[in-house]
Amino acid sequence: PAINACGAARGGTRNATPLRFAAFHGYLDIVRALLEAGAIATLREVNANGEDCHDEKDALELARVGNARKGARGDPASRYAVVSALDGASAKERFELTGVTDPARQHLNGLEVDVRGVNEDSGKWVVRPKGSTNLYSLSQDKVRRRPAAATGAAGAGARWHGEEQAAAQLPVGAMGVVHGLSSGTAYNGAVVTIEAHDRDRKRYTVRFVASGRGFEEGSQLTLKVANVKPL
Repeated sequence: PAINACGAARGGTRNATPLRFAAFHGYLDIVRALLEAGAIATLREVNANGEDCHDEKDALELARVGNARKGARGDPASRYAVVSALDGASAKERFELTGVTDPARQHLNGLEVDVRGVNEDSGKWVVRPKGSTNLYSLSQDKVRRRPAAATGAAGAGARWHGEEQAAAQLPVGAMGVVHGLSSGTAYNGAVVTIEAHDRDRKRYTVRFVASGRGFEEGSQLTLKVANVKPL
């Protein structure tokens, strides 16, 4: 559907999909509406080889970049909520192939795939079957979301567990994103740099990259390692 096409494919001049554009600027209501309408949070622009074009980022990555840039037009508080919404959507997105009639590719039907991006020339989707290094360029109607029941909580839990493990390895000076706070929730989604790591107490001292609701750019905070994940 056009909702996942880049601007050029819709007759415009921008390469960004509607979701990526809204994510960067922090337009929370638009991001939520696009996700509900079927926009893919992990979609990015790629060439025929599945390689990123023009250093493209997906919507979640763009939302995090927008948090740290004054050029983003949305309300800072909304931008942090955008990061949270896209993070949750990315964790749930699972796709499979269906209706492939080419005899040489019929074996792909039913396989779970990662949607790598939209081919900038043909408008077809570039997908990679799970566990494979092969890339296939297929029309959008050959890719569908797996039913929600197939996603399961275990998969999302494993993803978060993996991110928390990765967060524990963040070096001083690296950038991260605050998440998972049940109190001080205004901090969730904020982009920070790691200033210090207390390995005994499993705490980071972080510095905020941009101002937001309840904190200023450059201010510091001490957080649990599990509450800072890689950018």
